This record gives sequence, structure tokens and C-alpha cells, in this order.
Amino acid sequence: MSQVEWGAKPSAKKAPPPNLDNLVTGKGGTKRLNANIPEDTHTRFKVAVTRKKLDMTTILTGLIESWLKNEGE
Repeated sequence: MSQVEWGAKPSAKKAPPPNLDNLVTGKGGTKRLNANIPEDTHTRFKVAVTRKKLDMTTILTGLIESWLKNEGE
């Protein structure tokens, strides 16, 4: 029977600091956003975007971008 050689334990890698240029310009990855909204609002929203053959993420992203623009961010 052969022996299995085990390597060193993996070290915890620190995540690199965020690149502020990417945050400001909207480049980079995506993040998950969770929000608690009334069930009826969620249902009506989901039905409305489905009827228009859109997705909730696209609409929410547009709404957030619009809000940020109006707030001067």
C-alpha cells in the first residue's frame, strides 16, 4: 500500500482591497443585494417585469442608478 503525501495546510488568503476606480465607474464584479419588501409589492413587481419579458435585476439596477444620479453620487 502506498502512502499519501499531504501538503502544507492552506493559508488564509486576504482579499485584495477594493479598487476604488472600479467601484466609481461600475466596473468589476457583482454583489448580491437582499431587501425586505412587502410580499404584495414583490409579487406585483415580479408579475410586471415578467409581462414585459424583463428581469428584476435589470429594473432594480436602473432604479438604483437613477436614484444615485439624482442624489449627485
